[in-house]
Amino acid sequence: MQNTVNISRVGKKWTKEEDTELMKRVNDGMGLVDIAIAHQRNVTGVKLRIMGKAISMVEKQSISINEASKLVNITVEDLIEYKLREEDKRNQTKNKKHKEKYWSSFQEEYLLDKIRADLEIDEIAKKMNKTARLNTKKTVVC
Repeated sequence: MQNTVNISRVGKKWTKEEDTELMKRVNDGMGLVDIAIAHQRNVTGVKLRIMGKAISMVEKQSISINEASKLVNITVEDLIEYKLREEDKRNQTKNKKHKEKYWSSFQEEYLLDKIRADLEIDEIAKKMNKTARLNTKKTVVC
């Protein structure tokens, strides 16, 4: 006999009640698979929702990304990557006419932190699928 998992809510809008329950389960230390089963969603969708909530905490509640990472049990790197991808999606929608892939201010700050850490700009840009040219005239102080 096969075990099947009900994922009937995949792709459906998250309700406020479901978000509240999601964060309660995260705070209680429940694992992603168990949360996904409880919410009838896939693990990827649950993780993305949790990352979105964590970034929202950073932006709206003025907590650090390190604190948010600990609260939701997702690495800082995953949260930053999520934030960069979301900004990239927004910028692509806004700038469909531009062939160049511009950096957002968040991405520029992330890039400058990496430069200060002695990483090569071309390597960082390639990894993030961006040009190595910034669209602002900030001075880099290393």
